[in-house]
Parts: sequence; C-alpha cells; structure tokens
Amino acid sequence: MAIAGLILITSALWFARTDQETDDVWFNGFPAMWNIVIPTFVLLGTSQKYAALICIIFAISQLTNVKFPHLVRVTSLRVATYTATVIYFGSFILLSAQYPHGPQWARDIIFVGPAYLAFIVIWRTFFPHRIIFGASIMPRTLSGTATK
Repeated sequence: MAIAGLILITSALWFARTDQETDDVWFNGFPAMWNIVIPTFVLLGTSQKYAALICIIFAISQLTNVKFPHLVRVTSLRVATYTATVIYFGSFILLSAQYPHGPQWARDIIFVGPAYLAFIVIWRTFFPHRIIFGASIMPRTLSGTATK
C-alpha cells in the first residue's frame, strides 16, 4: 500500500511540473507510465521485492531531471527506438493474450525495450554530447550542428 501511495504522490507531482519536456521533447523525470510498468511485473511474475524496488526508483526519478524519451516524438535514434518499442509491445501483447502461460522466448525478449530505454536514458542524461556507435543522442539543432 505504501508503494501505491508513493506512485500516486510522485505521479501527481510529476504531472504538476511546468518543465515536463525538454526542447527536444524528452521528458524530465520518469513520465508516469505506470500503466505499462505494473502490467509488465504481472506478466513476468516479478517478485514483490524487486517490483517494489523498481517502483521506488521510478517514483524518485519522477522528481529529477533524468531524461526519458517520448517514444514517438523524439527524433534522435528514431528507428532504433521504434524497433525496441515494437519488440517490447509485441511481447507484451503476446504475453497478455496467453497469460499466464506465455512462451519463454517472449518473456526473454520483452527485456529488449527496457534495456534499450535504460541505455538511452543514461546516455541522454549523463553523456548527451558523446558519440556512440557513430550516433548522437542529441538532435543536430541542439548539439550545435545546424540541420538543412
């Protein structure tokens, strides 16, 4: 019950922020996507201990300036983001349709989405100007190079 209260309070505070989005449409703080996080815990049979820990981390991150992408509007790495999102939601839908007996391979590949998001969240928040694998996380207009 305490975790539910924490989620409710931090979500209300996040929605009250006047700086929810950056100029390049990344969210400041975790964007209160609990309607995706909690069902994922159910589908994967996540233990209460780990689910609570992850919820606490996300709830605290709602009150920070950690950058989370808007999955549709962010232009940096759009193809990779769409690919990871489709893999995640494809697995999510399959596991939901076959709950509680979804295939193990779907349980395994559902982690592609969160792993990818964790990578780009860390990259955009802590190393925004670093080029990785020949790619930049910053749009050209914000990283100093004009687009034509």
